[in-house]
Amino acid sequence: MYHIVFICDENYFIPTKAAINSVIRNKNTEDKLHIAVIGVGLGKKHVEAFDKYQSASVQIEVIIPEGCFDEIAIKHMYVSKAALYKMVLPKLLPEVDKVLYLDSDMLVLSSIQELFAMDVEAYYAAVVKDMIAELELKQHERKKVEQYFNSGMMLLNLKKMREEGIVQELIASRIRDTSNQFMDQNTFNEIFDKKILTLPPTYNYMQTINCYSNAKIAQYYDISEQEAEQTRKHPVVLHLTSKVKPWHIVEAENKELWFSYAELEDIILLTQKIADSYIEQYDKAKACIKFLHSQDKQNTEFALHGIQIHEQKFSLSEKMLYHNRIVLWNQIMSVAGNGTFIIYGAGKFAQFLFKCIYNLNKADMVEGFAVADENANLSMLYGKKVQSLDKFENKESCIVYAVKASDKQDILNMQEQGYRNIVDINDFLVQ
Repeated sequence: MYHIVFICDENYFIPTKAAINSVIRNKNTEDKLHIAVIGVGLGKKHVEAFDKYQSASVQIEVIIPEGCFDEIAIKHMYVSKAALYKMVLPKLLPEVDKVLYLDSDMLVLSSIQELFAMDVEAYYAAVVKDMIAELELKQHERKKVEQYFNSGMMLLNLKKMREEGIVQELIASRIRDTSNQFMDQNTFNEIFDKKILTLPPTYNYMQTINCYSNAKIAQYYDISEQEAEQTRKHPVVLHLTSKVKPWHIVEAENKELWFSYAELEDIILLTQKIADSYIEQYDKAKACIKFLHSQDKQNTEFALHGIQIHEQKFSLSEKMLYHNRIVLWNQIMSVAGNGTFIIYGAGKFAQFLFKCIYNLNKADMVEGFAVADENANLSMLYGKKVQSLDKFENKESCIVYAVKASDKQDILNMQEQGYRNIVDINDFLVQ
């Protein structure tokens, strides 16, 4: 019996179902699974929805824990407090000695048989190192640990954790840490340091490392370039890292794959929300969008996922979307020219701008997103670097100032740093 656990609140209810579906659909015939869902704040309808995954070879157990961690009054830009329940898994699963913990933004694309066969008797967990956290953020240096791993996938030795009182250490460490970065990850790295078994990246392939070459990935993880390429194409566990998720926008990386594991009713709900969000973004950007009625909005997004719709209606909706992206892009390029440029900002409007560029196959012209907050816990967005202005090497790049209102001091600062071609996008938005 292979024990797997997910932690799920209402925000991650749909992604958790898709993740569970991926585990079940890709398991070996002989695999017997016990999947526990730690349901934080879930209601009766949510709990009952997991029953459909039960079978002769799959047991589903939903555990509703009593409230705790109220004393940890912190917020994180991505992670909810639900993630903190990872720390008390030895108590929540008292009869389980070894469990595979998986974040809900993961897809399991092969049997976990080989992963579960890993011997973790001498370790607290088997994990995969976090390439971006080490190379870009230097988290191993900040936390003074030998290796910094991603806590989204952990093959946990619950027995050893119970015997050595690790639960109390984890909670105490989290309470001491007043930072707002990596809700639980820093804590696990600090407490598990030197008692982890590091695994190849195929068991937690973070899609944000796609920005690196196979050679770079191979060097970092000490594998061959052939293994790096194989992992990139066919990981055992794919981690949909980054703020941009397939259930948020249709341009998200690996969206088709994720939707193939989502339930049909969830696809209908999500695509309607995505469509409505797109209309809101166009309005905020002052792009001259007058979309069709609600059914046409829904049809546009449904078609992107292969759901059969009225072809003529979709064609008209698609043309309107494409036309307005062309209009905005032409206005940008009339000022920016054909060189590469930086998008100043990383918020909703900056992301809207990138989507316009991406859908015209011009994403290579964007060097990255510039942000004012150097300590922002975000290093990649849509596969592009997010960093402060002074870290961009090409000072001749055109900066598209993608914020709601101009700030003259910001523009002066850019000029002082050597940037000359500065554009305020508010000057040429479609009115």
